[in-house]
Amino acid sequence: MRFLPFRFWGPIAATAALCCAGRAQAQLSAVSPFLPADGGSTLQSNPNTIEYRGLMSTPHGNLYLLYDPVKKVSRWVHANEAGSPYVVRPLDPAQGKISVRVNGQVLSLALKEAKVVGSAPGINLAMSAPVPNAAGPAPGVAPIVLNPTAADEQRRLQMVADEVRRRRLAREQAAQQQGGGAP
Repeated sequence: MRFLPFRFWGPIAATAALCCAGRAQAQLSAVSPFLPADGGSTLQSNPNTIEYRGLMSTPHGNLYLLYDPVKKVSRWVHANEAGSPYVVRPLDPAQGKISVRVNGQVLSLALKEAKVVGSAPGINLAMSAPVPNAAGPAPGVAPIVLNPTAADEQRRLQMVADEVRRRRLAREQAAQQQGGGAP
């Protein structure tokens, strides 16, 4: 039995891959299961569910954020943008509303108010760390000084020495209570 030299394997493998790819392409569905049933991929549901969620100023004009809560899809749209499923008329500063033409209907939309959810007291959501007590630092804890002077540094070192003494004394008392032996 005779094998082909390595130099022939590349073209043969490439030809086989192209044949298999052609068969796989023929087996693919013409309709994507991820697109809406009507074949569209943009926001084109019930126009009454469209929400105006944001405004962004750019060098090319304002962009308006429209959101479809049913499909959970959002889209930034320029005012009077051609080819978009939405035609947005610029913001009316007196009313704070935009008018949007969707599927032949004109809607007047105000900016949706954001809901602010509170957190548990003492929790800083940005850093997930306890928020400092408004009453000041706990007893025995030195306040943070950004540019400490020699006196500030001396106070800090004294507090550290006092804390070391307190802990050493607590250890000695615990050891005496447990067995009466020396530490």
